Amino acid sequence: MKLRSPLRNLLILPLAALTALSVMTSAPAAKADPISQDGGAVSDAAAPLAAGSMRLQKSNGVWVTITPQMQRNAGVVIDTIRATNWSGVSSRDKDRLIVISLMTMAQESTFFTNSRTQMPDSNNDVGPFQQRSLVGWYADGRTQAENIRILNDIPYATRTFIEGHRVAISAPGAAGRVGYIIPGVFQKKNWRTDEMWKVAADVQVPAAKYRYYYEYWRPVVEEMVTLMEGRTPTTVGTVNVYTTAGDHTVNGRKWQTRCEPYSKTIDRCTAKIWSTQVSRVDGQFVQTNAWNFNNLTYLPSTRADWVGNPLATHGEFSSQGRDWKTSCADTWTGPDACRAFIRTTVIESYLDSSGNRRFRDTEKWVFNNVVHFSD
Repeated sequence: MKLRSPLRNLLILPLAALTALSVMTSAPAAKADPISQDGGAVSDAAAPLAAGSMRLQKSNGVWVTITPQMQRNAGVVIDTIRATNWSGVSSRDKDRLIVISLMTMAQESTFFTNSRTQMPDSNNDVGPFQQRSLVGWYADGRTQAENIRILNDIPYATRTFIEGHRVAISAPGAAGRVGYIIPGVFQKKNWRTDEMWKVAADVQVPAAKYRYYYEYWRPVVEEMVTLMEGRTPTTVGTVNVYTTAGDHTVNGRKWQTRCEPYSKTIDRCTAKIWSTQVSRVDGQFVQTNAWNFNNLTYLPSTRADWVGNPLATHGEFSSQGRDWKTSCADTWTGPDACRAFIRTTVIESYLDSSGNRRFRDTEKWVFNNVVHFSD
């Protein structure tokens, strides 16, 4: 796969710097391709809604229609998690489990409304969470037909997704010996702290290029839970303005985020912030309020997608007469990302010795973009 030139269409901070710039600092067998590769029940944002349906937007900008049946199935997941008593699992933990579970069910089976998911696929996966129906896997039936019935039960499938499943029957092609636990959420050491899409992907084990797809459903799921339970889950917190498409107000600041394909396998989001920008007009420094570029975020994809691209290679480089540097796996990015800076002249503000606000030109490295890896 041939990527675009790494610098093509990059948005570069101009000479006038932002005085209000805000940048964030902080094993089952592999599954087949997910059912909802591009959103399941995709809809036109302006199309009329059927009675009882609601239209919500995924973080990749795709609008989806959430039908009454989807809501009913999501409600079964919510009720199952609320009603189950797990040792050491708090109400706050259950809030998180609800979002993770619904993100997963949305991606795997369109909230279990895709009729194809009620029968085994080419991997013999079935049900709301697409769990393997072969004897000796996620259910304890003596036949595959019995397991299909069990795994199509939403409460059972939900608990199994969360708890994992201990193999109880020895059979050819089983997941493991009797007693082996097929991992669920609880078997993932950092399920309380890892990003929720990572938890879902670690349990489901999709192809690498689909791992981040669970995250696309998060704003949809959070809004559904808010409407269905009459409150916001305590784990949700503030929207990620760098990767969630749409218009946002966070901590009193206004953001615009737009996401689009960068290549066939990579999506890229551009974040702008409403802020004060300083420019030089007729020899004077002038401050104006406008939408100003903040940074680019390349959503998670495999390292193989970035081979040869300097935005994902540690070191310095030049392009179109500009100097760049890329830092990978540092303390800011963590082990699965690279961030790139451009050398440019910006206008910065300072206080002189009398305490007056002044402006001056200065050359510095300016953060431009971050690349996230899924493997």
